[in-house]
Amino acid sequence: ERQLKKLERERFATGSLIQLVVVGGGYTGVELAATLAERLGDRGKVQIVNVAPDICPSAPSGNREAAYKVKHSLFFSLPSSGKPIPSVTFS
Repeated sequence: ERQLKKLERERFATGSLIQLVVVGGGYTGVELAATLAERLGDRGKVQIVNVAPDICPSAPSGNREAAYKVKHSLFFSLPSSGKPIPSVTFS
């Protein structure tokens, strides 16, 4: 919280985007990225870096669908190549 507030103050003066990276596309990574993206809104960009070819890869299908609903509501995209995801952008 303190570090994020510091970033927000610093970037507010310059008008530049806050760029954050979350490592891991499991439950915790998706939740953290969604929370950060929601808080930053159009003032920032959050990326998930993941080695699996999907977010929440070990989750039951219902939970994975919920993660995709979050993805769509926050307008981030996934590569469609079927290869491991190098990053997922929340914006």
